[in-house]
Amino acid sequence: MGNSRKKRREENRTEGKETEGNSTELNQTAADAAVSKTPEVLVEIYKAENKVLPQVLEFTQERRKQCRTRLARDPGKFMDQFTRAVIKAQETPFLRGEGPKGWRADFDWFIANDRNVVKVLEGKYDNHSRAGPGADHVSVFQKLRGKQEGGEHGSDRVA
Repeated sequence: MGNSRKKRREENRTEGKETEGNSTELNQTAADAAVSKTPEVLVEIYKAENKVLPQVLEFTQERRKQCRTRLARDPGKFMDQFTRAVIKAQETPFLRGEGPKGWRADFDWFIANDRNVVKVLEGKYDNHSRAGPGADHVSVFQKLRGKQEGGEHGSDRVA
């Protein structure tokens, strides 16, 4: 019987270790669940990181609902992306209102759907030249035309 007791103690210790590991996992899940139930966290992040975008004056029921929706799937991931997007938006002229119509990103735009935050992080609104790639590059055609106007012709060249 002595061996049976030892064996049970070892099993209990092993089970305890597994439970400890699982409790950490459960605690993380519980933390995520708690955060997802406190949508105010997104307003706090926005207020802390925002320097140039429109301020949030009221946390309405509609905003609360949108925040809960954004946080429902993966709260930790969304909070990280949201934080980085708010910071990046302030460095992006279009999102600061420097576009042709003066529109600015605001809190409601960030929480309106799952895509806006990702689009900011992917660089969709970064300052890109409107002329397209190679706009400042002189084409081969332009070089040849310039040579012809300058008196140089293709037939004058020695191969």
